Amino acid sequence: LKDKVIEFVNTAIVLSLGLGTFASTTLFVYSKVALNKMIDTNSPVFMYANVYFRYRVIGLPFQLLNSCYYSIFRGKMDVSKGVKINILGQIVNIILDPFFMKKYGIRGVAIASSMSDMVSTIFYTLLLLKEKYITINYRSFAKNTIYMMKRAFFVQLKDLSYQGLYFAVNQRLLLLDSLGKISVAHVLLTKYFYFNSILFYSLASAATVIIPYQKVLNENTTLTSNRLLYWSIITSLMQISVLTFGKNVFAFLTSDPMVIEYIQKIMPIMGIIIPLNAISTVLDGILQGCNHYKIQFINAVTSLIAIVVLTRYFTNLSQIWITFSLLTLIRGLRSYRKYLEI
Repeated sequence: LKDKVIEFVNTAIVLSLGLGTFASTTLFVYSKVALNKMIDTNSPVFMYANVYFRYRVIGLPFQLLNSCYYSIFRGKMDVSKGVKINILGQIVNIILDPFFMKKYGIRGVAIASSMSDMVSTIFYTLLLLKEKYITINYRSFAKNTIYMMKRAFFVQLKDLSYQGLYFAVNQRLLLLDSLGKISVAHVLLTKYFYFNSILFYSLASAATVIIPYQKVLNENTTLTSNRLLYWSIITSLMQISVLTFGKNVFAFLTSDPMVIEYIQKIMPIMGIIIPLNAISTVLDGILQGCNHYKIQFINAVTSLIAIVVLTRYFTNLSQIWITFSLLTLIRGLRSYRKYLEI
């Protein structure tokens, strides 16, 4: 059984490295073409964005490898090692950022991030070599590739759909906001939202590991699922209470009064979307643990279509975040209905 696992591990590593290298090379060579889809070439930030983008995509193969490696450790029920290596990479990034930024400017920030990805990749690779999970045996590479691509089909399309969703929104914001104030507010709100989502993604990640393990042991997964949902609700309510200090939190990130004003208008909506996202995210993890991926793909595609259709009608930032909240609610209801069926 372990030999078969090693075959899949090696296939996943080669695919990640190959796809990452191809994407990195393409985006590096055609960086201006890719960026022009998001930023007008006449924009004052285009030149700086292009410099950052070109040096950041150098790290793309390592990012994909690190994601693959972390999934391997999660599959081995050895998440702690993956977390430690990820933390090490972040520490390297924190240390290198000030030095490279001072010497090379915006280019230095991208280089430091790419170097931290490389460090994580090196440690992951050395550890897997030590545990003898990396070999040069690729006898069933084509067969394993087809099998893995079929299993990953819905997951990949789900991720692409969500990326398309945020791309469509960002495009609309660029048209709405000539000064860039709304775009800055949206970026800060998105970062804040993702920061609040870390715990929920951790619970969802735990579900993808614990539930399959319990199924192998023929244990009842209902209690575990309910506990995960319970803690997602409790922690989301705790996070909502922090929103009362929202203005002070964002004051550390920007001193622009107009940006702060835009952010303040979204705070009540944030209080709604956080618990909705908490429950929906944990339900996604539970469904993945039960080997149900299709409903997540349907949710992602539905959200993308809705955003593409409605984007032209958005006139302010509040409308965008209200739409996000409604789509998250629909996603949660669909996932919960599927959860009740399993």
